[in-house]
Amino acid sequence: IVLSNDDSSLKLELRPNAEHLSLTVGGSGWKTPFAPNLTIDHLDAIGELRATGLQLQKLDLRAYEGLVAGKVSLAWDEGASLSAELDFKRLNLARLLPALNPDMGGEGELSGAFRFSGNAPGLSTAGDALKGQVSLEIRRGALRGFDLVEARLPRVDIGRDGFQRGPVA
Repeated sequence: IVLSNDDSSLKLELRPNAEHLSLTVGGSGWKTPFAPNLTIDHLDAIGELRATGLQLQKLDLRAYEGLVAGKVSLAWDEGASLSAELDFKRLNLARLLPALNPDMGGEGELSGAFRFSGNAPGLSTAGDALKGQVSLEIRRGALRGFDLVEARLPRVDIGRDGFQRGPVA
């Protein structure tokens, strides 16, 4: 089975195997439905579709002069669970930030890692159950329009000797 969107910027191919369908996704110049200003220059994904869920063992995309790579898993056999591990390198902040939020801007390169997971009773509530961890590094850059007061960062307990003791609940 081969499916594509109207402008052929995203293609999905499914091939039957003994216990699952092999899945290949490819695209270029694809505008994401969840953020219409966000454009993916090139996308390659390989995975498996089963009666109980979807696994993308390889996800590689190029966008905003950078790279994103990782894996994603979605299961729906007993409720819904979603997890992802994504690493990103050298994303151009001057191009990326306005695509995400027109009130934000910046310059430099963004690299880091994004890990999230969650379990919920059903797919419709899976997004509400997500918890994640993000590590970011900006090189040769700056952010504009980012409110540090509103950013929710974990509190950290610093001992009298100046060493970090861990997150405070």
